[in-house]
Amino acid sequence: MFPSAKELEALGAGSMSTEAIASLVMAALLKGKGKKGFGKGKGKGKGGKRDKDPDRERIVQPPAGIRHDTGEKSERKDGDIDMTGRPGPHGEDPSEGNWVFEAKGKGLAKRWKWKKIDPVRDAERAAKRARMEAEEALKAAETAA
Repeated sequence: MFPSAKELEALGAGSMSTEAIASLVMAALLKGKGKKGFGKGKGKGKGGKRDKDPDRERIVQPPAGIRHDTGEKSERKDGDIDMTGRPGPHGEDPSEGNWVFEAKGKGLAKRWKWKKIDPVRDAERAAKRARMEAEEALKAAETAA
């Protein structure tokens, strides 16, 4: 496993530094133990998918907002519908919340979402709005004076 003293002498280890000897020992230890079968390495890609049966009929996805079974436009993804006054998704009273047409994340389609009215959040927003208006009024009074 380790190179013998004769092998090191044959390699000229007498005139070598300890770092060079250590690298020779490591090379001997790792001899024949290279990478085996862990993909293609960096930046080579996965390779294209090859279709086993090119004559097979492909299933075409309907466009966003169209139901796959009936072909009609989905109500939740149609931004032209007026959702004011409608009950919530679980039969909630319309006075408990409101419908908002927005996306759930970047790159996702917009859809109607039910947002409950939160009195605590509304009070916090009103307080923040009042505080901002008071700060603006104070700044305007300072610049005018």
